[in-house]
Amino acid sequence: MSRGALGRAGLATAALGLMLAAPAAAQDWHDAYHAGVAALARGDHARAAEALQRAITLRPEPGRNVLTYGTNVEPRYFPYLRLAEARLALGQLDAAREALERSASWGTREPAQERQVLLGRLEAAVAAKRPPPAPADTPPTPATVATPTPTPAAPAAVEPPASAPARAAPKAPPTSAPATIATTGARPPRTEAPGTRPGTTAPPASPSAPATGATPAPSHPPVPAPPEPAPPKAADTRAALVAFALLALIGAAVIAWIALRRAPPAAGAGAASPRAEGATDAGAPATPRTFLNPGARLDEQGQEWFGEYRLLQMLGRGGMASVFKAERRNELVALKRPLASLLDDQQFLDRFLREAEIGRTLNHPNIVRILERGNVSGVPYFTMQLVEGETLLAFLRREGPVEPRLAASVVVQIAEALDFAHGKGVVHRDLKPSNIMLLPDGSARVMDFGIARAERFETLTATSAFLGTPHYVAPEMIEGLGAEPRSDLYSLGVVLFELVTGQRPFVADTAFAVLKKHCLEEPPPPGRLRPGVPPELDAIVLQLLRKNVAERPANAEALVIALRDFIHRAA
Repeated sequence: MSRGALGRAGLATAALGLMLAAPAAAQDWHDAYHAGVAALARGDHARAAEALQRAITLRPEPGRNVLTYGTNVEPRYFPYLRLAEARLALGQLDAAREALERSASWGTREPAQERQVLLGRLEAAVAAKRPPPAPADTPPTPATVATPTPTPAAPAAVEPPASAPARAAPKAPPTSAPATIATTGARPPRTEAPGTRPGTTAPPASPSAPATGATPAPSHPPVPAPPEPAPPKAADTRAALVAFALLALIGAAVIAWIALRRAPPAAGAGAASPRAEGATDAGAPATPRTFLNPGARLDEQGQEWFGEYRLLQMLGRGGMASVFKAERRNELVALKRPLASLLDDQQFLDRFLREAEIGRTLNHPNIVRILERGNVSGVPYFTMQLVEGETLLAFLRREGPVEPRLAASVVVQIAEALDFAHGKGVVHRDLKPSNIMLLPDGSARVMDFGIARAERFETLTATSAFLGTPHYVAPEMIEGLGAEPRSDLYSLGVVLFELVTGQRPFVADTAFAVLKKHCLEEPPPPGRLRPGVPPELDAIVLQLLRKNVAERPANAEALVIALRDFIHRAA
């Protein structure tokens, strides 16, 4: 290499070093901001306020597309609006107003429309705390109570003149029997007409009835008593017996059908009976649709819910878990939960939750971040960012091998994600194209950082879980030496090999033969399988696929530098 070329390479390396130093500066405020947004989404408003206040302290200037890691950006950095939302939820109205005022001081850096919505909520909360004003026109209560009122008994005390003709007493308004008893203290005469039910009131007596206390005759014919029911006919009795017999036969048939479904296949049968959809490994009978997904329920519209999340569609189903597109409070996420067959495996459940908690610490733009974890009816779950795009596996199946510079630009983003994760002490252990997402803007993101994947490599037992990804396993993991950060680099080397050639470096008829090749055979240079691959990229791939861990790149950062240098030269 010429001295000029070395100088250019040195400048490129120095510039790349400055770019790589940027994530360290952006990490604190960006982590704090995303921690606050995630806490706000799950209703932990106190933690959200604390994290957002820290983000503001570290980076007070809000805005859109704020530079974070290298060339990556935060599209919506609105810490003051999010902080005001958290303060409102906590009832801290003065602090919420202060956050909105600080947001307004930055002009259009934060959206004015969202600010006005929050301001309206703030004013409504303030108005709700004000005591209602006392009515001005209401007279004082004591004056109203002290005002005397005439009693209706006063006119009754005046005796009429002796010469005045006798008049009938005025008719009293109708009252119920209990009210009459409570007023007079005497039991009223029974006025029920013959044939009426007890408790019903008889028609009022005629004004000309004598006041002798006897029960007057009713002014209309008495209501006749209901006729006695006729004895059932013989034909009706037979019909009832026939219906009862039919129901008994149907019930017996249903019980027999269930017993046949539960019974194991007879000895010597040529093949086992087909399993009903939703049956478990223990041989349980088919279950209704609402129980096919553990912990789920159906609403009146037939929509499936899992706790507070409305499940919109299934995004994928693997050997250990299912992933759904879910919605909660107008926020879309990807929700992952174990399969029903693994809910009794406590070791798996413990690892599922532990690794989910580790994944929550990985806040990097090239990592699909885990937002929260929880439990619904004994079924653990965690939610992730919902990103639009497709897996690298789907892309390769559709497009085949890609141009070397494009392949390097995808892999360098994965290397940046690995460098961040390794710095946090997290090793992926299952890096492969189906765990890498490609977004429409060309960015790449890694999924499933160590989520319940260590179990696959604890032994070489030929289980279905292990046979899923033998093509990407590092030799030291096959030999039982465990995984380390450079084990991820080996897997990434296989991914890069496949991107530029369209095929994997080691192919065989059985999984055991593939694992053996990983340990014993050297891979071919990618340029031998696909002419046109530059020798510089060949050298990077072959170094990643070294059997000896010490011969691979020292760390993911060194790989990032090498790939960036290649991309710069190829341009």
